[in-house]
Amino acid sequence: MRPVPRLLLVTDRTQVPRGRRLTDVVAECIAAGASAVFLRERDLDPAAYDALADTIRTHLDRCNGVLIARDSARAARGHGVHLRMSDPQPRRRPSLLGRSVHDHAQLASARVTGCDYVTFSPVHSSASKPGYGPPLGAAGLTRARAAVPGAPPILALGGVEARHVEDVLTAGAHGVAVMGSVMRARDPAAVVDELLTAVRSHVPRPSPQEVAR
Repeated sequence: MRPVPRLLLVTDRTQVPRGRRLTDVVAECIAAGASAVFLRERDLDPAAYDALADTIRTHLDRCNGVLIARDSARAARGHGVHLRMSDPQPRRRPSLLGRSVHDHAQLASARVTGCDYVTFSPVHSSASKPGYGPPLGAAGLTRARAAVPGAPPILALGGVEARHVEDVLTAGAHGVAVMGSVMRARDPAAVVDELLTAVRSHVPRPSPQEVAR
């Protein structure tokens, strides 16, 4: 199994500024330190998706990065697969398996099915995907972790900016997943750099058990 990333870049070419290509944006982000990319692009036909995946994987292979595919049928194009909650379990388990979850029950289901990680959203208001209910906030992450002992690592998704990273990691997230703030940025590499700096600067707080010892 591959390690779960602390920063997962989620793609959406429809949000890339006019005149720019998704592959260029992703390449800039990888150069800035993003080493895990979930190539979402669910509307692309298989041939177009595969061509895009192969290009992005070329960039990731140079830094031993991880490409995560959109479904089991495209698993061969990447190192992992990220599924929607409604998607069936893959017949052959990839080296990294993730799912999108939005509440405690879905998080518990992801634990039962053996996911390596989940994206948990929306943590904050998101311009990219506004239809997934009210923002859960850091408090929602804390409640989810408490409600589902042994849950897979959580990547906080939805409106997450560098200023939010400390709160969500303190709340129990393993890391963050980002889409719109990077895809729409004039300087996506700078956004990635800020997020990675915030993730790396986090100092885990001791648990109550550790304090008591």
